[in-house]
Amino acid sequence: LFIFLVLLIVCAQIAKLYRELFITSWSKTRKDLISTPHDVSVEKHEDGMNNYYTYIKISLIGIFCNFLIDFIISRIQINCLRTLHETMITKLIKAPINLFHDIVPIGQILNRLTKDLELIHQIIFQIMKFLRSNFSLIMSMYVCYSYNPYSLLVSPGLVIIGILLTNHYISSARNLHRLHRVSYSPILTILTESIKGAETIRTAGTEVYMREKIYRRLDDHFGVHLYCEGTNKWYRIMLNSCSQVFFGLIVGYIIMNKENFTAQAIGLILQYATTLNEQLVMTMNFYSQIEVSMVCLERCEAYTTIPGEKEGGMKSNPQNKTKKLDSKVTSDDIDYITWPTKGKIRFDNFTARYRKETPVVLSKLNLEIKPGEKMGIVGRTGSGKSTIALSIGRLI
Repeated sequence: LFIFLVLLIVCAQIAKLYRELFITSWSKTRKDLISTPHDVSVEKHEDGMNNYYTYIKISLIGIFCNFLIDFIISRIQINCLRTLHETMITKLIKAPINLFHDIVPIGQILNRLTKDLELIHQIIFQIMKFLRSNFSLIMSMYVCYSYNPYSLLVSPGLVIIGILLTNHYISSARNLHRLHRVSYSPILTILTESIKGAETIRTAGTEVYMREKIYRRLDDHFGVHLYCEGTNKWYRIMLNSCSQVFFGLIVGYIIMNKENFTAQAIGLILQYATTLNEQLVMTMNFYSQIEVSMVCLERCEAYTTIPGEKEGGMKSNPQNKTKKLDSKVTSDDIDYITWPTKGKIRFDNFTARYRKETPVVLSKLNLEIKPGEKMGIVGRTGSGKSTIALSIGRLI
């Protein structure tokens, strides 16, 4: 599929180049048509209509190729995002409460499912734009070289400088982007906690404290954002400066050898020289954006590898998987090998802790609750009443 997309991009770029070269040739023919006698101009008028139909065919081929490219990329993007989002949600649902949900802020989870997925949404399009810019850059170099062979001496140096600038920019931009994303999660966490605990905050009179806390988090986030924008602007200015040097050399060569070029050729050279500058900046910019956006993909990919809780409990009969949800559950639908038949609970020298790095909260507990027996657990705060209940449900 990737090779097919590359072929479509090549066809679209060739159609674009051929269309513009055809327009140049057609305009020159049109100029000769005005200066020819009437009887000869009738035949050339028919040739002009044929040229018109040829131009339409070339344009339709380019439009069709670009439509296929955008359609295929859109479908790939939707399927990839749906698969990634469903995998993340499934892992979050199955993640252990004590090992994940108790220690991971809700703002971090929301940041992964919103802002990070939004940036991943743009990666696939950026890759296609990067490929298109590469082929457009090659086409522009070809046109400039066909009219000015000396441009081939300057173009590789311009590309090498662009690659060096991009690598230098990415080395800092990737870490800045990671800090930018990390500093956004505490803002969501504080806002979520403030909305849920608004009554407690007002009762305790800590509105000023919470407001200052949010302001500090915003200052941290926008401080990193300022550095991100500053480095990005510096990168664009340096690329534009290098590309303008190449454009100046092309213009100087045309002025010094203007008698060797027609007006149509000069217009085409200037157009592709300008396109070369733009495509160089766009190519390097797309490459840097893809590298930086991979940070978000790395962060979301980490959520697809969250270890889940162990499977257990009631298992459905494989022969009844087609049973409707609203139908009545019968005894044949339950595997009694793994499902308890009596409500008996027994703790035999039971020791528990919430996580491996936390201290023991229940030590050598021995307890037996017979079927049908009612029992109440009484104790002071922190004695382990809730921990016993969590242990029965395997929540710790």
